[in-house]
Amino acid sequence: MWVYHTGKMYTDAAIVLYEYQKTRNSSHSREFLKDFSGTVVIDGYQVYHTLENERKDLKSAGCWNHARHRFSNIVKVLGKEKSKSNLAYDALKQIAAIYKIEGSLSELPPEERQMRKNLQMKSIFEAFLSW
Repeated sequence: MWVYHTGKMYTDAAIVLYEYQKTRNSSHSREFLKDFSGTVVIDGYQVYHTLENERKDLKSAGCWNHARHRFSNIVKVLGKEKSKSNLAYDALKQIAAIYKIEGSLSELPPEERQMRKNLQMKSIFEAFLSW
């Protein structure tokens, strides 16, 4: 099952599309995305990275919720007190800062939201990636 959907900010034309295929072969997403150019937010499945390498007009971006979930699982296993000195706890705090900024911009028009995200989040992203 392949699932494609618009971002949560696109409320005027929200779409969720379920496409059944017998396999998870890259040919299915390649066909579906053949006329799309831009950025796709992905769950980390390698097929999307393959498509990104094949095309200059397609970029993939990791889903923060998928990343957060992995760190959250570590914190749950350790317990909150033990995890406060753990890298997973630090990662969750950094991701929470990203979510906070994202939430504060949610009511803005798309162009302004993107401009402010670029200004406000760039240093946070860079710090997270270099961390």
